Amino acid sequence: MEIHRLRLRMEREIARESAEQLNPKTGHGGLVDVEFAAQYLQLLHGGRSLAVRVPSTLQALAALQAEGFLSRSDAELLTEAYLFHRRVENRLRLLHGFSLAHLPTSGRPLAMLARRLGYLGSDPGSQFLADYRAYTDRVRQVYARTVHLDARLSS
Repeated sequence: MEIHRLRLRMEREIARESAEQLNPKTGHGGLVDVEFAAQYLQLLHGGRSLAVRVPSTLQALAALQAEGFLSRSDAELLTEAYLFHRRVENRLRLLHGFSLAHLPTSGRPLAMLARRLGYLGSDPGSQFLADYRAYTDRVRQVYARTVHLDARLSS
């Protein structure tokens, strides 16, 4: 499927993630996975449903769920993850004064980011990374399921 190949190419060439470098926008389970899943479902169902032809990702997720093209649990997860990733992106920008492609994954920069995101306690960085990885893994599962379902429907 072409959309999935494009997504994997973006992940490989733009995100360039590693254990030490995570990319909340174009990386595994990031913003782009949420956006691609929503936009792909819009393309698939937009011909039959005018309601899903909306410009924003959050509106699209709500419309896709309301029209029965996305389960409630998947829509809720993708919405939560989208908002989480946007908050991370905004806090990174606030901390550094400019947009960063990669998250800090250790040391003081990670702790500062985690605290800006509201994580407290003795190890806020680890708590944040655990949540970040949980979101990205769950988003990727929904994205993969969505692409797989669409492949079956279009064949």
